[in-house]
Amino acid sequence: MTRILITGFGPFPGAPSNPTSAIVRHLTGSRKLRFRGVEKLGQVLPTHWNMLGDFRQTIRNVKPDAVLMFGLAGRRRAVTPEARAINRASLLRCDADGKKPEMLQLARSAPAFRRSTIDARRIVTELRQSGLAARVSQDAGDYLCNGLLWTAQVSPRFLYMSPCRFGRSGQRPHKNTSDFRNRIWQGLEKLHWQLF
Repeated sequence: MTRILITGFGPFPGAPSNPTSAIVRHLTGSRKLRFRGVEKLGQVLPTHWNMLGDFRQTIRNVKPDAVLMFGLAGRRRAVTPEARAINRASLLRCDADGKKPEMLQLARSAPAFRRSTIDARRIVTELRQSGLAARVSQDAGDYLCNGLLWTAQVSPRFLYMSPCRFGRSGQRPHKNTSDFRNRIWQGLEKLHWQLF
């Protein structure tokens, strides 16, 4: 049995309602959206900087074969699989507790970036074929989404995607979460051989 951990985020400043929590519940709970021989585990993470250490321990305890993470990027107009995480944390943006990270770097004496171990370009291709607007993002910025992607490197396979404004390719993005989560799973179904 292959095990996949799927995560989303709770609310944070500027986003009192985070749709990624509904995406996680749907992808892990739906009987229709299943991969044969794949166990799906879901977790909605609090948007706190001190969550990263707990997340690292969760991965070590659960030992997933892959980690698929969703985050919200309100200014983007496409689903954006992240190509890499950067070793940087914003000292300007507060988390949901009003706190900021203690230092500019996520880890001392570490590389400037870490690449996703799942090819973001292949994900984009399949998402577009399933009807979603999608493009590769070269890095995940410097907020908690980036910190999560950086932390996920303890898993052998990991990918972070920002669903942002949910839209079909070639159309004005919309916020139809149900349509989005079904289409995102259609794209991932085509890629199960790559993810797992």
